[in-house]
Amino acid sequence: ELAARYELDKMPTRRLDSELVFGVADRPAQQAQREIAFAPDTDGNLAIFGTGGAGKSTLLRTLAIAAGLAHRGGPTAGYGLDFRASGLAMLEPLPHVGSIVSGDDHERVSRLIRQLRELIDERSGRYAAVGAGSIDEYRRIAARPDEVRVFLLLDNAGAFRAEYEVGHNGAVFDSFQTIASAGRGLGVHVILTADRPNSVPSSLMSMIPSRIAMRLADEIDLGILGVPGDAFDADSPSGRAYFGGDDASVASQVAAIEMLAGSMRRAGTVPAPPIERLPAHVRLDELPVAVDGLPVIGLADDSLGPFGLHPGDSFVVCGPPR
Repeated sequence: ELAARYELDKMPTRRLDSELVFGVADRPAQQAQREIAFAPDTDGNLAIFGTGGAGKSTLLRTLAIAAGLAHRGGPTAGYGLDFRASGLAMLEPLPHVGSIVSGDDHERVSRLIRQLRELIDERSGRYAAVGAGSIDEYRRIAARPDEVRVFLLLDNAGAFRAEYEVGHNGAVFDSFQTIASAGRGLGVHVILTADRPNSVPSSLMSMIPSRIAMRLADEIDLGILGVPGDAFDADSPSGRAYFGGDDASVASQVAAIEMLAGSMRRAGTVPAPPIERLPAHVRLDELPVAVDGLPVIGLADDSLGPFGLHPGDSFVVCGPPR
């Protein structure tokens, strides 16, 4: 039987440079047990579900510690939003943890979300400029091994949602969802806990392909997460969980389609003609002076070719200000 407790310092803190080992997986069919890890570059974000006392906050702290120990993968920084009973506060002395912000500190909650959103916007331009699809690629291509991978820990997503999803704080929740969606390829990852799956809106859940299911109060909630209804009982110790990804997630579908597209191109599949679009800017010196004997004033939206004006025609130039 799998032991109920494991000491973090007795396990490797990484398998690959960017993976965070946080426990041991039991594989009954293979009669094997091995380390289990969160791989941010492939998993993107992580959600941990469980009822009170199941071990969610402990696991969140374990992942934060593992992120600091896995230094060979590159520098990391962690920030926390603590909407539970100070479950993350003890992490703040760690040098790689910037701040643990209490859920009732609205000013700092908003500032943290805003700064991470600005970081994503800034990185998006830099990564695109060098053709990097992940932080590891950017570190290599741009010769920037000091680029920091950032983890945003949210303890009790249900309380955060209740406080920030609607009303004058709605922009904060929208920015949080943008971080979860756009941050995955830019080295900014969200790890959250929730008491039940319905605490996380479906729009946000679709951005979190990897999930951990601990002991839950309702068998229906286990079914939502794809876990057998008899997976846990009253004697199940804290920390027991099912860990897996959603193979039907958007992220996994995108990765599979990109792999298929590469295979099809190599096999010689004839590309279908695309539907072109008008360019946002057209330089005057890029256009011919005349076409079919008519003076050119721009590009036609039907042919995308030079458009000539018939002398003597009347026309109206219309559009919004600027």
